[in-house]
Amino acid sequence: FAAGGVIQLDNYRSMKSYGWPGFKQMHLASQDKGNQACVKAFVQSIEQGEEALIPFAELVEVTEICFQIDQLIRS
Repeated sequence: FAAGGVIQLDNYRSMKSYGWPGFKQMHLASQDKGNQACVKAFVQSIEQGEEALIPFAELVEVTEICFQIDQLIRS
């Protein structure tokens, strides 16, 4: 949902749009969830000594928020 339109992704194989001028639907021959590209980028960053793909501070922040949500649910 964005800008008054909707894009529906079905099992990573097809997309349909509603309210997006110029785009109606797309069908893919194979399913691609991006897992291989993610692992490749991770390995490449380690091999080349690059910075982490997700900054450590961001990982800590997300973890803290998850703990806060858990406490709200349990109380």
